Amino acid sequence: MGGFRRLARRSVPLLAALFLSGCYFSVEPLIRSAEADLPLGDGARYLHLRQGDGGWVPMAAVTVHREGQFYYLGNDRDAQFLLSHAYGAYYVATQRGPKGYTYDFVKIAPDRVVAYGFACDAHARAFVTAGLVVSIAGPAASPVCLVDSFDKLVKVFRKLVEQGTEPKNIYYPLDTPAS
Repeated sequence: MGGFRRLARRSVPLLAALFLSGCYFSVEPLIRSAEADLPLGDGARYLHLRQGDGGWVPMAAVTVHREGQFYYLGNDRDAQFLLSHAYGAYYVATQRGPKGYTYDFVKIAPDRVVAYGFACDAHARAFVTAGLVVSIAGPAASPVCLVDSFDKLVKVFRKLVEQGTEPKNIYYPLDTPAS
Protein backbone atom coordinates (compact mmCIF):
# COMPACT_ATOMS: atom_id res chain seq x y z
CA MET A 1 0.00 0.00 0.00
CA GLY A 2 2.88 2.40 0.73
CA GLY A 3 4.07 2.26 -2.88
CA PHE A 4 0.62 3.15 -4.18
CA ARG A 5 0.33 6.05 -1.75
CA ARG A 6 3.76 7.38 -2.76
CA LEU A 7 2.74 7.14 -6.44
CA ALA A 8 -0.60 8.80 -5.75
CA ARG A 9 1.04 11.59 -3.76
CA ARG A 10 3.21 12.47 -6.75
CA SER A 11 0.86 11.99 -9.66
CA VAL A 12 -2.83 12.41 -8.99
CA PRO A 13 -5.31 15.26 -8.90
CA LEU A 14 -7.90 16.19 -6.32
CA LEU A 15 -11.58 16.85 -5.96
CA ALA A 16 -13.32 20.20 -6.16
CA ALA A 17 -14.94 21.91 -3.26
CA LEU A 18 -18.27 20.29 -4.06
CA PHE A 19 -18.30 18.98 -0.51
CA LEU A 20 -20.31 22.00 0.59
CA SER A 21 -23.14 20.58 -1.47
CA GLY A 22 -22.58 17.04 -0.23
CA CYS A 23 -25.72 15.00 0.33
CA TYR A 24 -24.25 12.68 2.97
CA PHE A 25 -24.00 14.51 6.26
CA SER A 26 -23.13 13.99 9.93
CA VAL A 27 -23.44 16.25 12.95
CA GLU A 28 -20.22 14.92 14.52
CA PRO A 29 -17.09 14.33 12.42
CA LEU A 30 -16.56 10.78 11.16
CA ILE A 31 -12.97 11.65 10.19
CA ARG A 32 -10.73 13.53 12.61
CA SER A 33 -7.64 15.41 11.47
CA ALA A 34 -5.30 13.27 13.60
CA GLU A 35 -6.57 10.16 11.76
CA ALA A 36 -6.67 11.61 8.23
CA ASP A 37 -4.61 10.15 5.39
CA LEU A 38 -2.35 12.18 3.11
CA PRO A 39 -2.41 10.46 -0.29
CA LEU A 40 -1.89 13.66 -2.31
CA GLY A 41 1.07 15.95 -2.73
CA ASP A 42 1.20 19.67 -2.16
CA GLY A 43 1.33 22.21 -5.00
CA ALA A 44 0.29 20.18 -8.04
CA ARG A 45 -2.03 21.65 -10.70
CA TYR A 46 -4.87 19.67 -12.21
CA LEU A 47 -7.43 20.03 -14.98
CA HIS A 48 -10.94 19.77 -13.56
CA LEU A 49 -13.71 18.27 -15.70
CA ARG A 50 -17.31 18.26 -14.51
CA GLN A 51 -20.15 16.08 -15.78
CA GLY A 52 -22.52 18.30 -17.78
CA ASP A 53 -25.58 17.83 -19.95
CA GLY A 54 -23.47 17.14 -23.03
CA GLY A 55 -20.72 15.10 -21.36
CA TRP A 56 -17.52 16.17 -19.63
CA VAL A 57 -16.99 19.93 -19.49
CA PRO A 58 -13.51 21.37 -18.78
CA MET A 59 -13.43 23.76 -15.83
CA ALA A 60 -10.58 25.90 -14.51
CA ALA A 61 -7.27 24.37 -13.50
CA VAL A 62 -6.91 23.89 -9.74
CA THR A 63 -3.91 23.67 -7.45
CA VAL A 64 -3.89 21.34 -4.47
CA HIS A 65 -2.39 22.69 -1.26
CA ARG A 66 -1.84 20.96 2.04
CA GLU A 67 -1.57 22.49 5.47
CA GLY A 68 -0.99 19.96 8.21
CA GLN A 69 -3.56 17.18 7.73
CA PHE A 70 -5.91 19.40 5.67
CA TYR A 71 -6.11 19.89 1.92
CA TYR A 72 -7.58 22.85 0.09
CA LEU A 73 -7.84 24.01 -3.52
CA GLY A 74 -6.39 27.26 -4.80
CA ASN A 75 -6.27 29.97 -2.16
CA ASP A 76 -9.58 29.08 -0.50
CA ARG A 77 -8.40 28.08 2.97
CA ASP A 78 -12.02 28.17 4.15
CA ALA A 79 -12.78 25.10 2.02
CA GLN A 80 -10.43 22.74 3.83
CA PHE A 81 -11.09 19.03 3.66
CA LEU A 82 -9.70 15.75 4.97
CA LEU A 83 -9.25 12.38 3.30
CA SER A 84 -9.50 8.98 4.94
CA HIS A 85 -8.71 5.68 3.24
CA ALA A 86 -11.79 3.51 2.70
CA TYR A 87 -10.51 0.51 0.67
CA GLY A 88 -8.35 -0.09 -2.40
CA ALA A 89 -7.93 3.20 -4.26
CA TYR A 90 -11.00 4.76 -2.61
CA TYR A 91 -11.06 7.52 0.01
CA VAL A 92 -13.80 9.34 1.86
CA ALA A 93 -13.45 13.12 1.78
CA THR A 94 -15.03 15.36 4.38
CA GLN A 95 -15.50 19.06 4.80
CA ARG A 96 -16.96 20.95 7.72
CA GLY A 97 -20.05 22.96 6.87
CA PRO A 98 -22.05 25.46 8.92
CA LYS A 99 -24.12 22.76 10.66
CA GLY A 100 -21.97 19.63 10.47
CA TYR A 101 -19.84 17.60 8.08
CA THR A 102 -20.41 16.57 4.46
CA TYR A 103 -18.87 13.56 2.70
CA ASP A 104 -17.90 12.51 -0.79
CA PHE A 105 -16.24 9.42 -2.26
CA VAL A 106 -13.04 9.73 -4.23
CA LYS A 107 -11.05 7.23 -6.26
CA ILE A 108 -7.38 8.15 -6.43
CA ALA A 109 -5.63 6.53 -9.38
CA PRO A 110 -2.15 7.30 -10.70
CA ASP A 111 -3.54 9.14 -13.75
CA ARG A 112 -6.64 10.87 -12.27
CA VAL A 113 -8.91 11.44 -9.33
CA VAL A 114 -12.60 10.70 -9.68
CA ALA A 115 -15.07 12.39 -7.29
CA TYR A 116 -18.56 10.96 -7.13
CA GLY A 117 -20.79 13.49 -5.36
CA PHE A 118 -23.53 10.98 -4.55
CA ALA A 119 -27.09 12.22 -4.20
CA CYS A 120 -29.37 11.23 -1.35
CA ASP A 121 -31.98 9.75 -3.68
CA ALA A 122 -34.22 6.70 -4.03
CA HIS A 123 -31.33 4.35 -3.17
CA ALA A 124 -31.08 5.97 0.25
CA ARG A 125 -34.36 4.53 1.53
CA ALA A 126 -32.91 1.02 1.20
CA PHE A 127 -29.84 2.19 3.14
CA VAL A 128 -32.07 3.49 5.95
CA THR A 129 -33.90 0.14 6.05
CA ALA A 130 -30.54 -1.69 6.15
CA GLY A 131 -29.34 0.49 9.05
CA LEU A 132 -26.52 2.09 7.04
CA VAL A 133 -28.09 5.57 6.96
CA VAL A 134 -29.74 7.02 10.07
CA SER A 135 -32.38 9.06 8.27
CA ILE A 136 -33.21 11.25 5.30
CA ALA A 137 -33.83 14.90 6.16
CA GLY A 138 -34.53 18.21 4.48
CA PRO A 139 -36.80 19.29 1.65
CA ALA A 140 -37.89 16.66 -0.88
CA ALA A 141 -36.13 18.56 -3.69
CA SER A 142 -32.72 18.36 -1.97
CA PRO A 143 -32.68 15.83 0.88
CA VAL A 144 -29.59 14.87 2.85
CA CYS A 145 -28.71 11.46 4.23
CA LEU A 146 -27.72 11.57 7.90
CA VAL A 147 -24.90 9.13 8.70
CA ASP A 148 -23.26 8.26 12.00
CA SER A 149 -20.49 5.76 11.18
CA PHE A 150 -17.47 5.86 8.87
CA ASP A 151 -17.70 2.12 8.23
CA LYS A 152 -21.40 2.31 7.34
CA LEU A 153 -20.74 5.31 5.07
CA VAL A 154 -18.04 3.34 3.23
CA LYS A 155 -20.53 0.47 2.72
CA VAL A 156 -23.08 2.91 1.26
CA PHE A 157 -20.55 4.54 -1.07
CA ARG A 158 -19.13 1.17 -2.14
CA LYS A 159 -22.62 -0.09 -2.97
CA LEU A 160 -23.35 3.04 -5.03
CA VAL A 161 -20.13 2.57 -7.03
CA GLU A 162 -20.93 -1.12 -7.58
CA GLN A 163 -24.40 -0.11 -8.84
CA GLY A 164 -22.70 1.99 -11.54
CA THR A 165 -23.26 5.50 -10.22
CA GLU A 166 -21.45 7.94 -12.52
CA PRO A 167 -18.88 10.36 -11.10
CA LYS A 168 -19.53 14.11 -11.09
CA ASN A 169 -15.92 15.37 -11.35
CA ILE A 170 -12.62 14.12 -12.76
CA TYR A 171 -9.19 15.70 -12.24
CA TYR A 172 -6.20 15.10 -14.54
CA PRO A 173 -2.65 16.15 -13.63
CA LEU A 174 -1.18 19.14 -15.45
CA ASP A 175 2.09 18.95 -13.59
CA THR A 176 3.59 17.15 -10.64
CA PRO A 177 5.36 18.87 -7.74
CA ALA A 178 8.79 17.75 -6.64
CA SER A 179 8.60 15.23 -3.80
